[in-house]
Amino acid sequence: MFRVYATIFALSGAAGLIYESVWSHYLKLILGHAAYAQTLVLAIFMGGMAVGAWIASRLTSRIANLLFAYALIEAVIGVFALGFHAVFQFSSALLLDQVLPAVDPGWSAAAAKLSFATLLILPQSLLLGATFPLLTGGIIRSRPQEAGAMVALLYFANSIGAVAGVLLSGFWLIPRVGLPGASLTAGIVNVALAIVVYGLAKRETAAPAPLRPHETNKAPAMQWVLWAAGITGAASFCYEIAWIRMLSMVLGSSTHAFELMLAAFILGLALGGLWIKRQIDSIADPRRFLGLVQLAMGAFAVLTLPLYNWTFDLMSAALAGISKTETGYGYFSLLSHGVALLVMMPASFCAGMTLPLLTMILLRGRQGEQAIGQVYSANTLGSILGVLVAVHWVLPTLGLKGLLLFGTVLDGALGAFLIASGWIGTSLWRRVGWTAIFGMVWLACLVGAQLDPRRMGGGVYRYGKATLDPSVEVLRWQDGKTASIGLVRNPGGMVVISTNGKPDASISMLPDAPAAPDEATQVLAGVLPVLLAPHTAKVATIGLGSGMTTHSVLAFKQVQRVDTIEIEQAMVDTARFGFETVIPRAFSDPRSHIHIDDARAFFSGRGEKYDLIISEPSNPWVSGVASLFSAEFYRHVVRYLAPDGLFVQWIQLYETGIPIVASITQALDTAFSDYSVYATDNSNLLIVAQAQGRMPKLNSQDFQQPAVKEILARVGVHGLGDFAERYMGDRAIWSPLMRGIPVPLNSDYFPFVDLNAPRFRFVEANAIHLLSIGMGGVPLLEAFGLKAPPESRKQQAPGTNFEDAELAAHARWIRDAFSGQDRPELLIEVWQELATLRAGHHCAAMEDAQILSLNRFARRIVTYLHPDELRMIWQRLAEEGKCFGSNPALARWLSFFQALSARDFATAATLADALLADRGATLSGSVLQTLLISSLCGHLLADDGKGFSDAHRRFYLSAAREGRLEASLALDILIAQARSRGWQI
Repeated sequence: MFRVYATIFALSGAAGLIYESVWSHYLKLILGHAAYAQTLVLAIFMGGMAVGAWIASRLTSRIANLLFAYALIEAVIGVFALGFHAVFQFSSALLLDQVLPAVDPGWSAAAAKLSFATLLILPQSLLLGATFPLLTGGIIRSRPQEAGAMVALLYFANSIGAVAGVLLSGFWLIPRVGLPGASLTAGIVNVALAIVVYGLAKRETAAPAPLRPHETNKAPAMQWVLWAAGITGAASFCYEIAWIRMLSMVLGSSTHAFELMLAAFILGLALGGLWIKRQIDSIADPRRFLGLVQLAMGAFAVLTLPLYNWTFDLMSAALAGISKTETGYGYFSLLSHGVALLVMMPASFCAGMTLPLLTMILLRGRQGEQAIGQVYSANTLGSILGVLVAVHWVLPTLGLKGLLLFGTVLDGALGAFLIASGWIGTSLWRRVGWTAIFGMVWLACLVGAQLDPRRMGGGVYRYGKATLDPSVEVLRWQDGKTASIGLVRNPGGMVVISTNGKPDASISMLPDAPAAPDEATQVLAGVLPVLLAPHTAKVATIGLGSGMTTHSVLAFKQVQRVDTIEIEQAMVDTARFGFETVIPRAFSDPRSHIHIDDARAFFSGRGEKYDLIISEPSNPWVSGVASLFSAEFYRHVVRYLAPDGLFVQWIQLYETGIPIVASITQALDTAFSDYSVYATDNSNLLIVAQAQGRMPKLNSQDFQQPAVKEILARVGVHGLGDFAERYMGDRAIWSPLMRGIPVPLNSDYFPFVDLNAPRFRFVEANAIHLLSIGMGGVPLLEAFGLKAPPESRKQQAPGTNFEDAELAAHARWIRDAFSGQDRPELLIEVWQELATLRAGHHCAAMEDAQILSLNRFARRIVTYLHPDELRMIWQRLAEEGKCFGSNPALARWLSFFQALSARDFATAATLADALLADRGATLSGSVLQTLLISSLCGHLLADDGKGFSDAHRRFYLSAAREGRLEASLALDILIAQARSRGWQI
C-alpha cells in the first residue's frame, strides 16, 4: 500500500511543478521579466507553500484522518486549476484596464500588480504546501517505527515526480495544449488523485492515532533544527541560482535549457532522498551526520568553480560530433542535461538528504507529526530568503563566484556548528578536522578557481568554441541581476556587447572603419519610422543594446523625449562604458531617459501615449523574450500609441525558420491594420506598423537634417532610393503569405516561438529566403502598385552588408557600361553573358545558350534599373546581337523582357503564356521561374482566376513534381494571393 501512496505523491509532485511552470508564464505577463518580478513570483509560490505547511503542522494532531484531509486538499487544488485560465484573463483585464490607470505609476502600480499576482496563486500555494505534511503524517501514523524511511521515500517520490513535471510541462504538454491545457491537465491529475486517496482512506478500518509531541520535549532545545532547515534552504537556492546563471553560458539561455537545468537540480534532491531513506533509521546520531552532509554539500558546491571552466571544453568537444539536425538537437538536449547533472548532482544529492534528516531529528526528539510541516515550512522560508538575498544583493555585489561562495559559507558554517556541538567531549580532530578540510578546499577555490570571462563570453553552445579567439580583448564583464553582460573588442576595432555570451549589438569604434554588421539594423530601426512620421516627438524603445537605436532617433531635432526600457542595469552600465564616446546622445542627451523595467509593466504603469514605439529586444529563442513577439503583447502595446503612432518590430532572419517569422507576423496581424516590411541587411527585417489606416510614405525633408544624413551615410544609406531597395512589401503581401504557413500565431498562452525558436537556432536554419522578393527577374512590388520603379541615379558605394544594394550597384555598372563608360567592376559572368548574346553565327545552335544567358542578364537588371535605362540597354543589345534579328524564338524572349522592363505586365504575361505553351514542359530553373512569375502575376492583376489556375496546374505543379522548379518567394506570394481570393488552385 505504501508504494501506492508513493506513486500518488510522485504524481502530485509532477502536477505541482507543472503549476509552477505554468504560473511563471502567466504571472510574468502581469509582473514582467525584471528581476524583482521573478523573485516575487518565486516568493509568492514558496511563501505560500511555507505558510501552508506551517498551518498543516499546527492542525495535524487535531485531524482524525489525515488522508481524508489530503484528498480534500488535492481536490480543491484541482478545482482551482480547472478555472485558473478564465480567472487570470478576467483579473489581468481588470488590472490593466481599470486598476493601473487609476493609480500612480511607481510603488502604487507595483503594489497593485503584486496584490493581483498574490491573489491569483497564493490560495493554491497554501494548499500545495499542506500536501506534504498531511500525506506524510497520515502514512507514518500507521508505521511510526519506520518514520524516517517513510519521510525520505515520500520526499524522493515527490521530487522525482517534480522532475517529470518539469520535463513533461516544457517539452510535451505546453507545446501541445498551451498554458491553459497544461493547467487543466494538472488539475485533472489532482482531482483524480483526490478520488483515489479518498477511496483508499475509506478502506482503513480505523484511523491510526496521531503522533503527538512529548510534553517534556517542547522546550526550545530543538529550535536549532528549524534554523538549520532555513539556512540549508537558503544555501541550496543560492547554488541553484548561481548554477543556472553559470550554465546558461554553456547550454544557452533558452526555456528548454532552463528546464533541463531545473530538472537536474531536482533529480539530485530526489536521489539524495532515496539514498538517505535506506540509511536514515540506522544512523546513530543524525545531528553529526547532518553536519557532515552540510560540509560535503558545501565542498561539492565550491568545487563546481574549477569544474565549470572545464564544461566549456566538454561542450565544445561534444558539439563537434553532433550534427546540426533535428536528431542532433535531441542529442544536444541530452548533452545539456548531462552537463547540468555533472555540475549540480553532487551538491544537490546532499541537499536531498537534509530535509529527511532534519525531520527525523525532530521525530526522534518526540516532537510529533507536526515536525514534518515545521521543517518543511522553515526550509521553504529559508529558500525564499536565499532567493531574495542572492538576486538583489549578493549577485550585483559579489558576482556569480561570490554568490556560490556565499552559499558554501552558509553550509560550511552550519556543518561546522553541528559537528562541533555534536562531538563535545571527543577528540579535537573529530570536532574540527572535517571543517578544516572544508576550509582548505574553500580557500583553494577562492584563490585558484576563477570564472573565465573569455570562456563565458564565447557562446560555446552557439559557436562550438570553448573560448573567445586570442585576438579578442575582454574590456568588461559584469554579473547583473538577470544576466551577465560582457564587452569585447576585436582586432578591427569592433566592440561587441553580449548577454550571457550571446552578442546583442556591435559598433565599429574606429572613425574610418566600415560599420559593424548590425549597425544598419540599429540605425534604421530608429531613423526609418521617423522618416515615415515626421511629427514624431515622443518615442519609446524596448531594449537598449548598444544604445545606437536611441542615439539614432535623437538625431531628429523634432524628437522631444525617448524612453528606453531595459531590463538589466548591468547592460546600461556596460553600454555606457563601451559606447558613450561614439553614441553620446543615448546616454548624455537630456531628451534620453533610461528605465530599468519590463516593457509590459512599464507601459501599464505609466499609461502614456507615444508617437513611436520601437521593439528591439534580444533574440526570440532567449527565455522570456518571445512574449515580446506575442499577439497579446501587440494588442497591449497598441493601446499606448498615439492615434497616428507607429510601432517598429525587429525580426531576425538568421538562426531561425520561416515558421517562426510566420508565427510572429500572424500575431502582429491581430493588432495592426497595416504595416510595411523593410530589410536592413542580409539577415534582419523591420516591420513598421500602424494600428489604424494606411502606412504613410517616406518623407525626404527630414532626410536632410545633418545629424540624420551623417548617421545614415555610415551604414550605406544615401537617399530615399536606398530605402526603396530595402522595401519588401506591405500587409497585403505579407499577411496572406504568412497565414499560408501552417503554424499557430505566437501567443502568451500558446508560446510557439519560445518553444520552437531554440531548435531552429541549433539546426542553423534561416529565413533569408524572405528577402528574395526582388530576385526573380519580375518587379512584383511594382506590379502590385506598392513601389515606384527605381530612380535613375549616379553610382554610389553599395549598402553595408545588403545583397540587394550590391545587386543594384552591379546593375548600374551594367547601365554605365552600355552608356560608354569604362566599368572594370563588372563581373566576368556578365561579360560572358554579353559575349554569348552578341554572337552572330550559328544562331539556331546557340538558341538555348542565348535564352539562358538572356534570362540571367535580364534578372541582373530588370528589377534594379529605371524603365528608360532598360530601354536603352535592350535597344543597344538588339543592335549588337545579330541573332535577335534572325531567330524569331530569341526575338520573342527579347520582347518578353522588354515588356517587363517597360512595366507592361499585361503584355509580359501574354508573352510568358505563349513561351510556356511552346516550351514550358522542357524548361527548368530560373528560366521557367521567371516565366511562371510573370504569367501568374498577369492573371492575378487581371483578376483572371481561371487563367491563373490553368497556368498553375499545367506548368507550376508539373514542374514542381518533376523537380524542375527552384524555390521562389515571388511564386509563394502569388499563390498566397490567389488563395486569399478563394481561387481553387
